[in-house]
Amino acid sequence: MKEYQNIFRYSRTALIIFSLSVLLGIGSILAASHFNTQAKLALAQQQSALQNTRAEIQTLTGDIEAIEKHLTGFKHLSNLGLIGNPNREIWVERLEATHRQSGLPPTLRYSLNPPKPHSADSSTPDALDHDLQIELSDIHEGEFLTFTDKLATDWMAPYRIENCSFQRSDEQGLKVDCTIRLFSIPLPPGADANPN
Repeated sequence: MKEYQNIFRYSRTALIIFSLSVLLGIGSILAASHFNTQAKLALAQQQSALQNTRAEIQTLTGDIEAIEKHLTGFKHLSNLGLIGNPNREIWVERLEATHRQSGLPPTLRYSLNPPKPHSADSSTPDALDHDLQIELSDIHEGEFLTFTDKLATDWMAPYRIENCSFQRSDEQGLKVDCTIRLFSIPLPPGADANPN
């Protein structure tokens, strides 16, 4: 037995160092495993956040493409006077210029009524109607049709002829009374009708 005690006495320091090394190794493995789990969790969170960011960027890219796709049309409608503040003075000037260029008798009379909501049941209208009453005398049917065709190309404003009445005035021709309805869509306050 003494022999075993001598062996344990000489190897005691080595056994303690070995035991401490094993415990230290197990502790290192457990710590590394814990840090590895935490790193994987942090990586999963980062990848999830990155995926969400990519999805948001893709959505925003789609929105930007849709805006760019429709921007040209919006600018065109804005230049026509459909969107934004209506160019009522320009409408009248073009009406007079078209009448002069058509070579019709100087019998044009007109009245541009104040704008009214397009939809009667809306308190904040989406669109406004501008009724223009015109009267032409001493013209023929063909001249009136030529005038309205030229108006359609020269006026560059969205409109429709609501109603017309034709009366035979004398041997000079017809008396034409028409209501032409022009349209505009006001922008919200602070909005720009001509974006870059």
